[in-house]
Amino acid sequence: MVKLGLVSKHIVLTDNDQSTNHRLPQIGIILVENEIIYDIIIIKDQTLIPSLFRDYKDWNPVDYSDFYISPGIIDTSARTEWESLSDLTKQALTGGVTLIAVEEGYYKRMDPDQNNLHCDVFPIEVVNEETNFENINPQVSGLKIYLFPPAPQVKSVSHLEFVLGKAEKINLPLIVDATLPDPRMLYMASPLRLEEVDNRETAEKGSFLNFASAFPQEVVKSPTESDESSEEDEPILRGGSLPTGTETFNPMIRVEPPKSGEIRNSRDDMPDFSKLSIKLAEQKCSEENKTAKKACLNIYDDLNTRIKNSQLNHEDLIKVEAMTYVNSGSTSYEPLKKTNSFSKFPLDLPNLLSNTDTRGSKSPTPSTGSTSFSSRISSRPNSFTLKPLVTKTEQKIDVVCDYSHHLANYPVDWETMGVKKIIECLKTNNQVHFTGLSSASALNIIRQEKKNHKRITCEISALNLCFNSACVKPGDTKFKNNPPVRNSANSNLLWDLLKMKGIDNISSCHAFINGNQKLTSNFQTALNGVATLGCTLSSVWFILNKPVSSHDQLEHYIVRLAKWMSMHPAQILGISEYRGSIAKGKLADFIIWNPNEKYRIFPDNPYYVTSPFAGQDLLGKIKKVYLRGKIVYEF
Repeated sequence: MVKLGLVSKHIVLTDNDQSTNHRLPQIGIILVENEIIYDIIIIKDQTLIPSLFRDYKDWNPVDYSDFYISPGIIDTSARTEWESLSDLTKQALTGGVTLIAVEEGYYKRMDPDQNNLHCDVFPIEVVNEETNFENINPQVSGLKIYLFPPAPQVKSVSHLEFVLGKAEKINLPLIVDATLPDPRMLYMASPLRLEEVDNRETAEKGSFLNFASAFPQEVVKSPTESDESSEEDEPILRGGSLPTGTETFNPMIRVEPPKSGEIRNSRDDMPDFSKLSIKLAEQKCSEENKTAKKACLNIYDDLNTRIKNSQLNHEDLIKVEAMTYVNSGSTSYEPLKKTNSFSKFPLDLPNLLSNTDTRGSKSPTPSTGSTSFSSRISSRPNSFTLKPLVTKTEQKIDVVCDYSHHLANYPVDWETMGVKKIIECLKTNNQVHFTGLSSASALNIIRQEKKNHKRITCEISALNLCFNSACVKPGDTKFKNNPPVRNSANSNLLWDLLKMKGIDNISSCHAFINGNQKLTSNFQTALNGVATLGCTLSSVWFILNKPVSSHDQLEHYIVRLAKWMSMHPAQILGISEYRGSIAKGKLADFIIWNPNEKYRIFPDNPYYVTSPFAGQDLLGKIKKVYLRGKIVYEF
């Protein structure tokens, strides 16, 4: 019998217990017997820590007073590509992952060697209506379906109700990639998606310069939204709209009448009614916005409104559409040069060709002064030839290297349509976990639907929380992934959804792609997949620290990190009875870490060349990892 005691001032507890305040880390000792947590002893005052070492000396207490002890991380989304399970699990430990759900790779099928694993693996099998569910491998712990094939080797599902029923019958977690692309637009964004990896070099690439104009489709209110409060059914207020003809002018804007005898024939004296109309519209919009804000009864109504407004904002897409015309160049001409000859002509010249006006009466011959009329005619400038138009070609933009162009062909509709299709097929008892989403709109639909379907959950990747499209430089295909990294407005809304319990867990969505297939500088040919394993905790914690200055709030977020990365994933995978939190009777999976230590990924990291996190500041260094009560990683 092996006994172990871990002493810390920062034990992160997440299970509901009325006797302790789980909002903040606790002071105490964790008692481990063999692989299982025997008990957790909590004390109120850190001055009593020495007494723990005396009272529990038979448990061989280890002093981690200055470190935080959190439950081992459970990663719900990873796949093997150009790495073995042994390499993947070894790297997972560096990020504090003690259990990882692994799917077989799209592009590179590795030998599933189960003999040299460094952490526990939760095998995921991709299924469809042709799968023999009665003969599923007993080692498989979860199922996954795709609405659209991510690669030629993967088959999507056609009969959703059938697969949902089978998954419920065999009582395995069902993970759903709900992305449902438009095939035409998908071809514009990633024309080689359904090509074999070996054939990509010779595949036809003739359409790479086209643009699919993948603007969002008209927003149609889903059945889920119709059940929301009346405030959500209000029309979206769009700034800059012009007023109707029945509106009155603002009395504060005055147009002075002309003075007596004054005749106004200059446009400078007239008010600019276009600007006036816009100003009136802005004032009206501002008043309506204030009214709408007052109508928002809670933070969730406000969140729904902001997500709808973001979905209706086409600014990024319009910029990309305009960018497609840059290569056409610009046309200009050189203006005529003034000559001295023109100064000889007075501005009030009468008709010089005839001394008879249109009514037949003779007009007096113009006075020539000291200069004869004929000499003035002869002094006209000679005719000249206009210079040809000048066409200047602007510097061409290589659209295959431009991320904004790439992102424009991955509209939000692909995610929202897929989510709605899944929800329409759900029965009350179906358990479904949504993955492969980066759109706040799609994730918010799931949040709204949870009141009708208690067993649906969703996740977000650390990549989509920590980066936005402005972070992706031209040709930086390390970021190419499906779902894509979207704009900053979407990223901010993802954080709001996460903090407001609209998103259940954070995963790595890891897939290591070989540099030859990943670093092509071409977003249309590079393979989908990001190398993020080992960075989930420290990258998300780094972002959480930016806007927060309160120590207690940071402590609270450490507890919430444990829920997002350990407790909720265990519930999703159906293993919460023995994993996912530091609680009596559960497996002794812990991470010992310093949340205040900053670091970076160095070249000795196997993912350094292809990881988006290479060169980025990370916060929260993991010092040790315990798996089933034993140290399996030590920095």
